[in-house]
Amino acid sequence: MEVGSPAKSANDGSSTEEVIKLLGKPDSSTTIKTHDSKAKNYSWNEKKTNLKVGFKNNKVVSKKISNFKWNRKNKNINMKAYKEIKNGSAYSDLIGLYGEPDDFHQTSVSGKKAITATYLTNIDGTAGAKAEFYFINDKLTNKKQIGLK
Repeated sequence: MEVGSPAKSANDGSSTEEVIKLLGKPDSSTTIKTHDSKAKNYSWNEKKTNLKVGFKNNKVVSKKISNFKWNRKNKNINMKAYKEIKNGSAYSDLIGLYGEPDDFHQTSVSGKKAITATYLTNIDGTAGAKAEFYFINDKLTNKKQIGLK
C-alpha cells in the first residue's frame, strides 16, 4: 500500500479500491470535512491491533498501525542501544536490528515521506518504557525515549 503525497493531490497513493481488495471491508469509517475537501479514514481491527488508513480523493495519504506487539527474536532496545542509533541512520537499519515497530505511522510532509516508529515490546526499562524514532525520507531525524534502562 503506497502513501501518496498531499502535494501531488495524493495521486501517487494506492486507491481506496486497491486497499479494500488487499485488506477487506473496513470495520469502521469516518469522514472529515475541511474547508476545501473531504477526507476519509478507514479502520481495521484485529484483537487489540488497529490499522487506520487515511484517504483524500480516494487515494491513500496516511497509514497507522497501533498496538501490534511483535514477538521479536531481535535484541532488546536498552539505553545503550538507543544512544547508538544516530540521526541519519536508515529506517531499514533500525528494522534490521530491532524488527518492525509496535506502532507505525507514515504520511507525507511537504512531499517527503515521514515515518514515526514506536517500540513498546523488547524494551529494557521501567513499566511503560518506549522508544520512538522519527524519519524523513527513510533517514532518522529525531528520537525520544521514556523509561529505558
